[in-house]
Amino acid sequence: MSYEKSKLNELIKCSYGSEGYNVVPDWTVQHYIRSQGVGYVFAPPDTYKTFLMIDIAACIATGEKWAGKATKKGNVLYISAEGGNEISKRVKVVEDSNKIDTESNILIIKEPISPVVKEEFNWLLNKAIEHEEFTGFKTELIVFDTLSQCAKNLDDNSSKDMAEFIRCCIKLSIKLQTAVIFVHHTNKSGKSRGSSVFEGNTDFVFEMKKAKENLAVTLYVKKQKDYKKLPPLYVKLASQDLDLFYNDGEAVSSLVVSHKSFIAGDNQVKAKPKKSQKELSAQKLHDRAIAKIPPFTLVVDDLVDDSDFDSRMQKKRALEVFSKYPNIILSEDLSHVTVTPLTS
Repeated sequence: MSYEKSKLNELIKCSYGSEGYNVVPDWTVQHYIRSQGVGYVFAPPDTYKTFLMIDIAACIATGEKWAGKATKKGNVLYISAEGGNEISKRVKVVEDSNKIDTESNILIIKEPISPVVKEEFNWLLNKAIEHEEFTGFKTELIVFDTLSQCAKNLDDNSSKDMAEFIRCCIKLSIKLQTAVIFVHHTNKSGKSRGSSVFEGNTDFVFEMKKAKENLAVTLYVKKQKDYKKLPPLYVKLASQDLDLFYNDGEAVSSLVVSHKSFIAGDNQVKAKPKKSQKELSAQKLHDRAIAKIPPFTLVVDDLVDDSDFDSRMQKKRALEVFSKYPNIILSEDLSHVTVTPLTS
C-alpha cells in the first residue's frame, strides 16, 4: 500500500517514545530566560518594568552576567511601543553605569509592531535577520513593551485573541530560535490583567512588586516550565545623570538598576493580617482595662458595658481571647478581672 506524501510532514514535528529526552534546555539568561520560548513580566504601573527589561537586554547585548547569572551574548530587538526616545536614554545610562558598550546589538523599534498582523510579523522577522547579518550575532531576545500596545485591536480579556497573540510569539520564537518576552500590566486586584491563557500558554512568567525601600522592587518567578522556580529577587535602582542638560541648566537623568543590589529574598511591603471580630473585641476590652488602671481588680460586667455584643456567644469568645493577654487574669466564674501593668 502506498501513501501520498503530505505537505504536513515538513511542518509537523514527530518523535517516537522517549526520543529526544536528552535535549537539555538552553538559557539566554541562566535559570530565568530560556533560549527559545515565550514568557512575560507583569506588574502595576510605575514598577520599573521597562528599566529592568532594558538592563537585561544590555547584559545580553554585551554578554555580561545578570543577577550573577550567565547570559548568552547576542542581539536584542526591543519593541518600545510606549517609550519612544526615552528608551535610548535608559540604555545610555545602563552603559555609563556599568561601563559597557551595547554597540549595535540592541535594535530599538519605536513603533508598536504586532506579531498577529501578517505584514508586521514578516517585517519583524526580516528585520531580525537583517540585524543578525549586520552585527554578526544571533537574535537572543525579542521584547514587546507593552502587550496592550503591540496587540493593537485585540482584547486582552479574550481567550481567543490572546491565544492567537501568544501563538504568533511562539512562531516568531521558533523561526528565529530566540526568546520572546512581552511586558504586561495588572488588574485592580493586582493580578495579571486579562485572559487566563497567558500563564497556561507561556514558558516562564515573572511578577514585579514594589519593595519596602524607595526605588526598589522584588521580582518573583511565578512559572518556569521544566525547571525549579528561583527565590524572589530584590532589586534596587538609582538615579543617574546623563551628560545632557535642559534649557534651565538642570541635568537630564534616568533610573538604572544597581547590579550590586541583587539579593535573593522578599523585601516586599507586607500587609498586616486582618484581625477577626473576636480579636478586635478583645483588643477593645483590653484597651478599656488598661485605661482603668488603677484599680487593678475590675468587675467584668462593668468592663463590657457598651461593648455592643450581639450575643452571649460573641461575648464569651471575646473574653476567651481577652484572657490570653499576658497582663490579664480572669476569675474562674468570669466575674472579675485582675489587670497588671505591662512590662517592656
